[in-house]
Amino acid sequence: MQQIRFFTFFIGCALCVGLQAQKTLIKKPVEKPEVIRDTFAFNLLTTLDKVVRMAEDPAVAAAAFAGEQQGVAINGAGEFNSAIMLPDAVSTIFKLDRTDRQNGTTTWEWKAVIYNFPKEQQLQVVVDGEKKVDSVITAFGKHIKESGTNAILQISAWKWINESYTDKDGLALAVRFTKKLHNTEQGAIDSLVRLYPPLFADPVAGSDCAEKFGKALELEGISRDKVSALYSSLARDLTGKNIKAVFNLLIQAPYFVDYKKIKTELVYSQQEALTKMAQSAVDDYNAQYNPPPKQDVVTLKKKEIEKEKIPTDPCEKEKLALRIKPGSYVQSNGPVSYVKDYSCQYHTYTVCWIEEKTNHLKTATDVTSAGMEGYRITNAAPFYVCDRCQGQGYSMEYDWVQMASGSSHYARTNRQTQYSCGTCKGAGYIKIR
Repeated sequence: MQQIRFFTFFIGCALCVGLQAQKTLIKKPVEKPEVIRDTFAFNLLTTLDKVVRMAEDPAVAAAAFAGEQQGVAINGAGEFNSAIMLPDAVSTIFKLDRTDRQNGTTTWEWKAVIYNFPKEQQLQVVVDGEKKVDSVITAFGKHIKESGTNAILQISAWKWINESYTDKDGLALAVRFTKKLHNTEQGAIDSLVRLYPPLFADPVAGSDCAEKFGKALELEGISRDKVSALYSSLARDLTGKNIKAVFNLLIQAPYFVDYKKIKTELVYSQQEALTKMAQSAVDDYNAQYNPPPKQDVVTLKKKEIEKEKIPTDPCEKEKLALRIKPGSYVQSNGPVSYVKDYSCQYHTYTVCWIEEKTNHLKTATDVTSAGMEGYRITNAAPFYVCDRCQGQGYSMEYDWVQMASGSSHYARTNRQTQYSCGTCKGAGYIKIR
């Protein structure tokens, strides 16, 4: 009887274990949660990794980065749509940065404009984007080198927010790297001579092309002796074809080219023609600042009466009551300063002066009336603030692209290039004496 109970208990236990095992076997597998991917960071990582690997690979030439050419920068570098695109970027540009013929290398820049929004519409997106980009860049820190061939020199990102030179807020990423020198010095000269000199006679673009030609020679690392000899040779070749082309060539020559010596190598009639062109250019430049013609006394009196009228605008009333008014030149113990403007909102002056040591235009925008107490109005006018660039020294211009090869139709891009002001030569002011 006891044996029967024992076997019954044993069988019952066995059945329980079996059922429990069966339960375990038929249990559903646990599903892994779906990995959430940050597409922006993923695109940055994969694209940067590809650029870095190609840049460091000796078997990959710089030409592998270049797509269709979009234009020529002010420094003479051809700008190409990059064959390595950053997904969803506004643009991805590839261009030559410098040439080191002594060490047999060229430095290139791959640049992606990630954002370029209308001003103040997507500020937080730009700020957050910069943080992500900076975070991604740190993963490639071990690749950065100071020099060498097929070397990553720099990976950087920067943003522009509420800048005065543009109506956009944006973010960009750039990689600078080196490759083996791909051409000879004479090969580079021959290529540039075929491209640029035929354009020097163009009535609209001739001067601009001549300037880019000089900068392209510098970009290609051509020695100064060879550049000087080249300018002398080109001047002789072009004089019999178009004297205007020679003028553009010499007026935009690099500073170390002795254009006066080159001019003496030409015949007298050609020298005279160049002198007249130079005088005409100077006259056109000075005409911008000539005082207006004298008016008759009746007109002058009428204007005096109008000035005596009390304005109705509150801001104009405030300006009228000022001891020192905008447009005046003033002086205290330092250099002569120009009172550029007055803000009725903040009750402050904008004052400009030339720093003696650097000859740079300096501007203060928060000078109060109390701060002007020690200044007196002077008749001296040693400089003018450039009206064209408003003292900035440069302007931002939209780039244009040809719609199709051979087409006369062009379209404006959203990309802007910074151009040095042609009126003040980038100084922001014109010195009178």
